[in-house]
Amino acid sequence: MQDAIVDLGHKNASDLILQDAWNREQTAMDNSTLLTVCDKLNPITAIHNRKLTAAMSRYELYNQDKKDIEIAKSDSYNE
Repeated sequence: MQDAIVDLGHKNASDLILQDAWNREQTAMDNSTLLTVCDKLNPITAIHNRKLTAAMSRYELYNQDKKDIEIAKSDSYNE
C-alpha cells in the first residue's frame, strides 16, 4: 500500500506509523480474510493525520523561533 502513496509527506507519515504500530499488528492483518474499503481507509486516514500533526509541530516551532527573534530584536533596540 505504501507504494501507492504519492504525497511525500504522507509517505514519511506512513513510515512513522509503520515504525510505531503497524509492524506489531501486521500478522493479525495478514491473517484477516475480510478486507473492506473501510479497512483500507483507516490506515490512510491515520497516515494523513500523522502528516498534519508533523506539519503542525514544525509550524509551532517556526512561530516560536520567530517570536524569539522578535524578542531578541526588541531587547537589542532597548539597550
